[in-house]
Amino acid sequence: MRFSSVLELICRTELVAPINIFLEVGPHSALAGPVKQVVKSLEMSDFKFNYVATMIRDKNTTITLLDTVGKLWEVGYPLSLQAAMRTAAGAKARTLIGDLAPYPWDHSSSYGFESNMSKLHRFRAHAPHDLLGLRVFGTTNHEPSWKNILSIDTLPWLRDHVVDGFIIYPGAGYLCMIIEAIRQINIDRQTPGVMSKIFLKNVAFSKAIVIPEQRPDGLTPDVEIMLTLRPERSLTNRTWEGFRILALSEQGVWSEHCSGSIMVEWTPKPDEVEGFREEELSTLSQIKKLQAMKDKCDTQYNGEVLYKIFAANGNVFGPTFSNVAKAQIGDHRNPWQDRTSQLLCWKCLSRCARTEQARFKVQIHFSKLGRCRRIRGYHVSGSSTTRIHAPGIGINVL
Repeated sequence: MRFSSVLELICRTELVAPINIFLEVGPHSALAGPVKQVVKSLEMSDFKFNYVATMIRDKNTTITLLDTVGKLWEVGYPLSLQAAMRTAAGAKARTLIGDLAPYPWDHSSSYGFESNMSKLHRFRAHAPHDLLGLRVFGTTNHEPSWKNILSIDTLPWLRDHVVDGFIIYPGAGYLCMIIEAIRQINIDRQTPGVMSKIFLKNVAFSKAIVIPEQRPDGLTPDVEIMLTLRPERSLTNRTWEGFRILALSEQGVWSEHCSGSIMVEWTPKPDEVEGFREEELSTLSQIKKLQAMKDKCDTQYNGEVLYKIFAANGNVFGPTFSNVAKAQIGDHRNPWQDRTSQLLCWKCLSRCARTEQARFKVQIHFSKLGRCRRIRGYHVSGSSTTRIHAPGIGINVL
């Protein structure tokens, strides 16, 4: 059989035909490959064709025949669909019913299954946070965890916090993370009321997180961090919750960098007799203590001079962390601990306020907390400072 010669003759003769279809009638599409090979060898780019088989091995013949009819109808070949349907259905003729009532779709029952992990992913309660990141899926409201990726690309302001030549994640960043975490988890717990105060105690900064600027392969490196929260006792409206902030090293080892306890105090209900008088007296007492402490700050420093002193001691603060315009420093005697500590009161530049706080979506901006902590670990005297190397630097109560 001269298959290729006959096929070539057909192709060249039917070049101008509107529809070119090769229909194989047989037990299988055995000639599909040879047909395509022969047509390709003719190098006739203008010749377009379709190949259709009536039967395919291991498939129901009725289905393959109907597929063939459908393909012929798609390419525009004239045929009788009624005859084809009658053939497929056997001797019994079928008629179409065109006056059926619309189908009443019932969506009251759902037959699809979605895991809890998928729901948590699709219906996140909180957007990604610059410092805290996202909550880890699968952790409970009782003991939640958050993960984040720190890098110079995502947080360029980290370049403004340099200690001894290294970019260090600021200690105020840890505090902002835990404050945001306690805010989010109380929303998830659907705790009624409004947060009035946030207390921190026994905060320890055990190890610094160094943010590398470049990897050996030239890419921008990142640091993976995790925050975990755990109640110290039974979960009530006034209970301390312990927190830990860990980071993953280049060797794949998790290490703790900050730990402590946090507690939320909720806005109290007004007393039937005195209303909020007790709260107001407490606030006035705290204001008086603060004013007394400010009065003891009798040594004034210009903010620019202060930051030059810090830079001379290895602490280089960029625009994000150099917001103190003027500072007053003085000594304070603590009768309970029998020691003298330094106080700092400051006047801030206007650029550090609400716009930055809104942009980072935080309860309190990290640069504000940074100003509270920056004087710790230094003794300021005259035009110079002396660094105090005290082990276990942290915050007892805030």
